[in-house]
Amino acid sequence: GSGGTRSNYGEMNAILRGAVASGRYPELRIWDLDAYTVGATSWFTSDGVHETVEGSWGVADYVSRHVRAFDEVSCAQPWRPGEPVPDACPNPDAVLAARGRADVVALYGL
Repeated sequence: GSGGTRSNYGEMNAILRGAVASGRYPELRIWDLDAYTVGATSWFTSDGVHETVEGSWGVADYVSRHVRAFDEVSCAQPWRPGEPVPDACPNPDAVLAARGRADVVALYGL
C-alpha cells in the first residue's frame, strides 16, 4: 500500500530452488521458513511480512535449530518446556508435521 516496489519472494525463491536443483552448489541449503510458519498468525503483523515479538523469537529459534541440526549438536532448548533436549537437534522442517512448531512462548517466557 505504500506505492513502493514490492519484493517478489516467489521469484527469488524459484531462483534459489533452481540453484539447488542445478547441483552446482552442493553447499547451498534451503530452509523453508514460509512452510514452517504457515498458520503462525501470531508471528507476523497484518502485512504478513514483518514479525511480531513472538515471531522474532520464533524465527531465531528456527534458525538456531537448523544450525544445530546441521552441526549435529544438541538444541539450545527442548521442543516444549520440560522435555529433554535431544543429543542431536532435529531439523525443524523435518519434525514440523509430527510435532508442530516449537512452543516459543512457553520456552522463552513471552
